[in-house]
Amino acid sequence: MTRIRRPWASAVVRPWTTLPGGATLESPLGTTARCVFVCTVLLAGRATAQDSTSVPVWKDAAIGGAFFAAAAAVSPFDSRLAVASQHVSLQRSTFLRDGANGFDAVGVPGTFVLALGFYAGGWLARDRGIATLGLHGGEALAASAVVTELLGGISGRARPSVDIHHSGTFQFAEGFRSDAHASFPSEHATAAFAMASVLAAESARRWPHASRWITPVAYTVASLVGVARVYKNEHWASDVLAGAGIGTATGLLAVQYRPDQILLPR
Repeated sequence: MTRIRRPWASAVVRPWTTLPGGATLESPLGTTARCVFVCTVLLAGRATAQDSTSVPVWKDAAIGGAFFAAAAAVSPFDSRLAVASQHVSLQRSTFLRDGANGFDAVGVPGTFVLALGFYAGGWLARDRGIATLGLHGGEALAASAVVTELLGGISGRARPSVDIHHSGTFQFAEGFRSDAHASFPSEHATAAFAMASVLAAESARRWPHASRWITPVAYTVASLVGVARVYKNEHWASDVLAGAGIGTATGLLAVQYRPDQILLPR
């Protein structure tokens, strides 16, 4: 049976195309529908937001670009790194397998649950700072999810699990039809770095003393999410770096907007 792709989207809307023999295949129309849905939610929040130009947008774009440059530099070594990560001594380790599964869950759906928890908790506690953190986290996750969904579908890059010795297999739009060809970029890494960048920026702004440990912990966890995806043979190293760039850039962009008062507790 064809593996279902994009776990975050399954909780939103799931139009499928049924194949002979009972297999399921995600249709390009279904992917487009999910993207439109998430964009609508994102734009609805932005429609009531007030722009805050405290940090030049080009700097955020430059950070994302730096990650993509790193991904390009690493890409020639993707196969070597993938083979090394699948060494029998590493794969036999129960500690590493359990850790990888745990950080995998932290990336998706953990980041989405965390953002929702912050937002709901902020409302319950009447804490505008916590609610804002959750709202910005949700916006960053939604925006970055749209980008990774489209790039993954269009690029059609084969996962290392397809052929670990050939990292340069790209087939235009194949990612919309097969999860096995939706490797670039890593959605889990994207989500993890989107949430980490929001946590780092919001804590530095609102709780500067706490940010001294929140920021390194957040980015360390996000990095381990990316390592877990390589360890599980789901992504190439360059997929993770590209996802980290997308997530970081969207997170830093999200925190530059001040939400309208109606979206926050009084």
